[in-house]
Amino acid sequence: MNFFLQALPLDDRQLFESSLQHGETPCVVTGYPVRKQLVSFSKSNLQANKDAWAKLNMGAKMSPESNVASAISFITKWCGPPN
Repeated sequence: MNFFLQALPLDDRQLFESSLQHGETPCVVTGYPVRKQLVSFSKSNLQANKDAWAKLNMGAKMSPESNVASAISFITKWCGPPN
């Protein structure tokens, strides 16, 4: 037995959490599949995981000198305002 062998954690689909299957929508923030709680945008069919979107917005508030606000601005121009 190889004790140095590592296994990736699986989610409820029995897949690695960032794995996208055919037909699954990727999160515009993380690229992970959009699962249960989502944020939709007014000008597109794109979506974000609610938790990732909230963390991105919190990061912009906590570090206003960073480029996080620019990333949010870009996503909003690209996808429309969140609903």
